[in-house]
Amino acid sequence: MNPNTAPFNFYTSIFYDAIAPPHRPEQAHVIADSLTLNSVKIEWVPSENGDVPETFTLLWKEGNIPYWNAITIPSPTTSFYLQGLAPGKKYEVKITAENIAGKSN
Repeated sequence: MNPNTAPFNFYTSIFYDAIAPPHRPEQAHVIADSLTLNSVKIEWVPSENGDVPETFTLLWKEGNIPYWNAITIPSPTTSFYLQGLAPGKKYEVKITAENIAGKSN
């Protein structure tokens, strides 16, 4: 060690803010007064995710068809008009969330 310099301590702080994949959005529901012959409005409540930006994926399919249609919706949007539906058909709808850490279940 050089006698002309004093020893010093070097400290560093590391802040680690763990980010986890979001939970699935909650309370997804159809807005009853939005129903038309071929469209419906779907709304949901985002899960608490610590203010990490997320996107939502709305998936829908006609009941007996094996493939899903999907559209990605950025936050803070929490509703979507699903259009092009056929009258008298049964549809399944689900919604997922995604952030930089991954997708919801």
